Amino acid sequence: MIQSSYGGGYMQSVQHLTDALNHALQARKDGALDERGFYMRLLELSASLVTLLQDELANRQIVMAEGEIRKQIPLILIMLEEQIALFRARRG
Repeated sequence: MIQSSYGGGYMQSVQHLTDALNHALQARKDGALDERGFYMRLLELSASLVTLLQDELANRQIVMAEGEIRKQIPLILIMLEEQIALFRARRG
């Protein structure tokens, strides 16, 4: 499990997340993860990353520049809009 950034474990958390992503990518490349398993792993990693980002901002460990925040907003919006639309379509 990804550690919270609170209390100084941020770099360990980032390294763990990086290692887990690389492992998932290699497992997919090697055929050890099918598409559904790979998708589920990416969702888990995404959720962990969101938690780290929320902790980082909430604990004010690192101050993000406004320009950096501005660049991230479109990426987050696209992902949210697409996933909400797909989820809605599956549910009727």
